[in-house]
Amino acid sequence: NDRLVYSDETMKVLYDSLSNVSSSDVTNHQLGLGYSYNNGTNSINIGLNIEHNKQVKDQEYPSSTLEELRHLKRTYFSWRPNIDYRYFLTRKRYLNFQYNGSTQVPSIENLQAVVNNTNPLSISVGNPKLKQGYSHSLRIYYNSSSFKENKTSYTYFSLNASNTSNSVANNTFTINDEESLAKMNALLKEY
Repeated sequence: NDRLVYSDETMKVLYDSLSNVSSSDVTNHQLGLGYSYNNGTNSINIGLNIEHNKQVKDQEYPSSTLEELRHLKRTYFSWRPNIDYRYFLTRKRYLNFQYNGSTQVPSIENLQAVVNNTNPLSISVGNPKLKQGYSHSLRIYYNSSSFKENKTSYTYFSLNASNTSNSVANNTFTINDEESLAKMNALLKEY
């Protein structure tokens, strides 16, 4: 990931804090197990995915005296369960329960405390303090179908809920006044 920004048109003076020269390695290992059962009335699928994610980044620019910014290393471990249970009231009517757990690992770009001013009206910066995001998703629904000579009808009711902790999102500032510029500069000093 290389982006060099110069402070003048002669391209002799490098603007260190806006430049980004780094290399990164990402290693991801996943293991999944599953079980299925169906007896005509009950159908269940249960699964568990285990994931290990390792990210290493070496940064030349922007230069920093802090080792944790020059050499960023993050390891994430997660369990992602999933359940799908279906109960058949009749052959054409059933209740269904689904649960999924999922993770969101921050990318190297999300973790880099580097200003991206490619669009000067929308400046973004990464956050090296980001944690892994985790989401729970629950869905319960009822489905019924009816087939007659010239008529087909479906009835469907659904209840959905989800929750995410430590959501990974970009921090973008729209610089339109001195106050928003000061907020961005204060945030950068934290890193």
